[in-house]
Amino acid sequence: MTLSVLLNESGTLRPGAAELIEELGNTGSSFLILTERSLQNTAEIAADLQKRGLRGVRAEHIYTTAMAAAERIHTYAPGKNKAGYIGGKAIEEALSVNEFSIVQEHADWLFIGKDRNAVFTDYGYALKLIAEGAEMIAVDIARLDKGRDAVYPGPGAVVKMLEHASGRKAVMMCFPSHHLLAAAMRHMNALQEETVFVCTDLKTEVTAGKKCGVLTVLAVDGYDQNQGLFDQKIHPDMVISDLRGLYGRD
Repeated sequence: MTLSVLLNESGTLRPGAAELIEELGNTGSSFLILTERSLQNTAEIAADLQKRGLRGVRAEHIYTTAMAAAERIHTYAPGKNKAGYIGGKAIEEALSVNEFSIVQEHADWLFIGKDRNAVFTDYGYALKLIAEGAEMIAVDIARLDKGRDAVYPGPGAVVKMLEHASGRKAVMMCFPSHHLLAAAMRHMNALQEETVFVCTDLKTEVTAGKKCGVLTVLAVDGYDQNQGLFDQKIHPDMVISDLRGLYGRD
């Protein structure tokens, strides 16, 4: 499931979120929470969710886009293990776990996530790595980053800037890429026929689930981005407004 299934935009729990996590724990069901968060590592993300009322969430239940990208590269390009990055602890953690060397020059890869402290010298460093042959990996393409007191350009805007400046395209390892979901399934050794993907966005996330051949459940919350749902060409297997509907309660 995606993190947005459990939390709405204001950071409060969606209806049935706490009960769903409790039910998954009680039944011994395996689950992952997919997120593009890159400022925090998995333990910090889990601790944050526990404070919000999801007491059954542990670090091993968190799967970041940075983890998906690092694992995919480690599997399919094991000889290319030098990387630079713009982002936070999630990227650093993913690179370390997958035995990448973090370098300042001649990198194979440049991971790009959210970094509110990045300045133009950091972008200059990024362009230097790209010019030396590093391939950009975007693990978060949010256009805006909404802080407490201001709105900032998001990592997606940074990716676009670097693409324009370098003349090179980034590889997307976040939704709408289905590679993220496929990586999560490999991470938990899940088969298509036993996987349920719960998400909140029809056009990107449900599409990714369909490409991976898994059962898709769209969680809607009143008037949201999925207006005109049944006018679309692609449809989820199930639509719910309360997460307790996943296990027969309402």
